[in-house]
Amino acid sequence: MVFCDNNPSILQWGSEEIIIPYRAPDGKVRRYFPDFYIKVREKSGKLTKYIIEVKPKKQTQPPNDKNKKTAAYRNAALTYAKNQTKWSAAREYCEDRQMNFLILTEDQLGVWQLATGFAAVQRNNVNKDPGYKTLFERVTAAQER
Repeated sequence: MVFCDNNPSILQWGSEEIIIPYRAPDGKVRRYFPDFYIKVREKSGKLTKYIIEVKPKKQTQPPNDKNKKTAAYRNAALTYAKNQTKWSAAREYCEDRQMNFLILTEDQLGVWQLATGFAAVQRNNVNKDPGYKTLFERVTAAQER
């Protein structure tokens, strides 16, 4: 959060302030609260809005199907299915509002940073994901001048 507060390129930000309705795998309509919303002024002066979700990489990939009969597999499969429906709704929400949806994992954030969220970005992890690199460059551009 300190990163967002202290970055002049970030004009607005919030944590779990946006509500996106989605249909869960059980068929019920539920509400999804993405982790972050930020509004960034790019070097060109253009304003770009992002909705950002921070998740462990394991929850962004289908579960390993070696032991389909275990409770751990069933829980992982349910978590993956829930996340996919949430993220599909978030992408649609963002597209309708000319926003961008990003999912950040420990590949973009150091493992210890997952506890602190988007605020503790490490520069050496930025190159692994082009979408993340673009966001990082945009929000840090004003600081580097």
